[in-house]
Amino acid sequence: MLEYALKNTSVSKSGIYFNEPLKLNTFIQTFLCIVPKSSWWAITHYHQNSRVASEWEDALKGIRNKHGKTSKSTRPTQGAVRLEYVSPLETNIKNRGRYKKYSTHTLVYLFHMMGIMMLKVPQSNVLNVTNKADKEKHTPAARSASIVLPYI
Repeated sequence: MLEYALKNTSVSKSGIYFNEPLKLNTFIQTFLCIVPKSSWWAITHYHQNSRVASEWEDALKGIRNKHGKTSKSTRPTQGAVRLEYVSPLETNIKNRGRYKKYSTHTLVYLFHMMGIMMLKVPQSNVLNVTNKADKEKHTPAARSASIVLPYI
């Protein structure tokens, strides 16, 4: 679940994006001992024609919801949810400013730190690249190393 959280976040929006109710439910249950359901905020997308609407409802029980993007089409959709961590200071911040809600990137930061500590660093591939001009002259090839980093 940690890898999923790290791969399904955005810099511009706080929270983690889920497009399957089972993954959302597994995520919530996994981190329930750290983050209670009252600290989550769910923004639902394309749920009005969802094929799995009842599964989404079951996964989101006990979590505050807000409707996000809606589909203009009547075709059945899967639906999606962006799960956000609500700041404990939300009420103070909302009262002082013009915010309707306030969620922080704290959760993403926490998962990033956990990933650094817990996940294995993938081994990088070092490639030897030979110079074609040196090969044609029958001289030893000059070698340079380039590192190919895998997508994390």
